[in-house]
This record gives sequence, structure tokens and C-alpha cells, in this order.
Amino acid sequence: MDNFTPSSMRVLVRRGIAAALLSFLACREARQEPEIPSPFTLYGRPELRAGIDYAEMVEASKRAPVVGAFECEALPAGGKRCSATVAPGVLIATVDGKERVVHMKVETDPKLRGLQLNQHAEYHVSLAKGHFELMRDAWSVVDKPDAIPSEVERGAATFHWADADSRWSAGMWYQTLHTYNLPIWRSSMPRLRDSLAYLPDSAVIADDVGLREFMNLLGPPADPLERLRFDLEMLASAQSEYHAAKGSFASTLDGLIFIAGDGVSIELRDASSAGWAAVGTHSALPGTTCVLFSGRVPAPPRTGGGVTPGPGKVVCDRR
Repeated sequence: MDNFTPSSMRVLVRRGIAAALLSFLACREARQEPEIPSPFTLYGRPELRAGIDYAEMVEASKRAPVVGAFECEALPAGGKRCSATVAPGVLIATVDGKERVVHMKVETDPKLRGLQLNQHAEYHVSLAKGHFELMRDAWSVVDKPDAIPSEVERGAATFHWADADSRWSAGMWYQTLHTYNLPIWRSSMPRLRDSLAYLPDSAVIADDVGLREFMNLLGPPADPLERLRFDLEMLASAQSEYHAAKGSFASTLDGLIFIAGDGVSIELRDASSAGWAAVGTHSALPGTTCVLFSGRVPAPPRTGGGVTPGPGKVVCDRR
């Protein structure tokens, strides 16, 4: 039998504790403790939140559908932008190279934001309005929203929410009800200038940290056509930030946090509190035009070949 002294016993005990601690730390690191999920969801659905795995969101949506099938287009750095129809418009999810949803937006149909001509449409607008009001109430439990009134028209407002750690955020953008009414109603109902539209232009939830990391990976492409498309998409992001701060869209590039690439020329058109449009060209691509518009504009832009994009979509072609 081995002889143990008190000193040797203490050495063995210390070694055992150290080994157990190292083992615990290794296991903890391997399993990666889950982070606190975003408190902001769309329609109160846990799968429709920023930070979730894209595949998990799609599968959950299939089991209890509130959106249509997703269609995706590739983005640099292994990311993608996926869109699907949803009751009041379209749902757009930005997914990073790790397959995590870092930004999600519901863009409503402009035709549904104002007064309706028939009871069937009015019922669906009323239902959608209730959903957005419930979202606003739920988000306001997390944080008292910052409300930014429009500098252009009364009744328009931007609402912004953020969690205590500034990791997760949410926002809604409203124009006046007057903006979306028929011309004949605008002259007879001027009081509606002081009322918000029935539905927001858009509702957004984001993983601010994940989105920033992903955007830092998006270097501008070298191909002239891809660079032109890239710049128009970055312009759209800059316009969204401007609108959040000012309540209207910029009519010139000077006021935006945006610099076009070498050879890229962009013309802004029809900028107001309701929407904006842009036409882009590249000196290395004579005869090629790319167009984009967002929100409500008097006349959506067309490419040289006569193609008009859907809201928020970049379309290019050659004459």
C-alpha cells in the first residue's frame, strides 16, 4: 500500500480541481452558450426575428404559414436576400454568410395604406392595421419608441426601438393618410394631413451587430455592371437611414452617407416624404441603364429597354 502524507494529498486534490475546471471550461466553449434572442418579432412569430438561422425560419414558416415561398438572390460574402409575399405586401430577409438572418423588412403595398373603395379591401386593411398596432405595442414593452415627426408634412412619423444592449432594433415608417388618398379626397379632406396612414411604409427588425459585420464584408465588386447594381443598393440603404432621421427622402446625393464608385453616375428623381427613384449608368457600359424606386413616386423609372422594376428592386438592361 502507498503511503500518503497530508502534503501529497493536498497536491492531488489541487490537481483534481484544476483538471475538473479545465474540463468544464472546454465543454462550455465547445457547446457555445446560446445568446439571448431578439425581443422584436414580426406578427408575434418567434421564427420571424433577426438573428435566427435562415433554414429554421423557413421550416417554421412552412409549419404555420404566414408568408409565401421564399425566393433568394445571391449577395457578396456568401450572403443572400430572400423575399416572400405576406398579407400586406412583401417580406424581405437579408441573410449573412453564416446563414443567419441579420435584417428583416415588411414593405407594405402603397395601395393599402389609405382609404379603401370597397368593404372587402377595407376589411383586409383593418386586419393588417391591427397586426402592426399589436407589433408596436409589443415592441414598446421592450423600449419606449423614439418618435421622429416629419420635417416635411404633419402626421408622418418614424418610430425606432432598441433593446438595452443596443444589439437588436426595430423601426416603422409612416406617411400621412392624406398622402395615399385619391386626388379627389385630398382636396375635400385636408384634415387627414394630421393623421398617420393606415399601414406603415415598412416595418424593420435587425441584428445591428450581425448586420454591421456582414456589411463590412461586402466589398464593392470589380465588374462594372455589378458595381452599378451594388451602388444603387447601397443608395437605398443610405436613403432609409436619411428617412429615419429626417422623415423624408433625400433629393440629392450630397446629404447622404454614400459615395458612388468610379465611373458610376446616379440621378435621383421624385424624392419626397413618400418615395424616391434613381437612374444609374456606368462609363464603362455605354447604353446600359439601371433603375430603382422605393415607396410612392409619380412615375416609376424605366430602363432604356422600357423595363420598370418592382418597388425596391434594381433592374438593368441595354438599349
